[in-house]
Amino acid sequence: MAGRPLLSSARKAVLLAGVAHLLAVSFAQTSEITCFGISGRGYTNNTRCPGSNACCGATATCLSNRLCHNAGDPPDLWIRGPCAVEGWDGMCGEICLYSKIPNPPANSKAQFR
Repeated sequence: MAGRPLLSSARKAVLLAGVAHLLAVSFAQTSEITCFGISGRGYTNNTRCPGSNACCGATATCLSNRLCHNAGDPPDLWIRGPCAVEGWDGMCGEICLYSKIPNPPANSKAQFR
């Protein structure tokens, strides 16, 4: 046993890969923040989406179009989450902002929070 390394090269590689994965996961998680609905109401337990001011719930996935997708929802169901900036700006999700339209369509099924 004298002169043999404590860990083989393969075990070192597995150990390093595991440590790298744990570090990546911990850095990928963002802190939860309060974001704001179009009405100004605050919603807790959100995360800011990368490269925008759009927010998604802590367990939802941010999409590149600034919409959110919740695990377990159908693949064609997207959510416009709140915004990290109170008062909204051009970096927030801007789909279905009916409160900015003087007379929303009568047949609109949009639900507001």
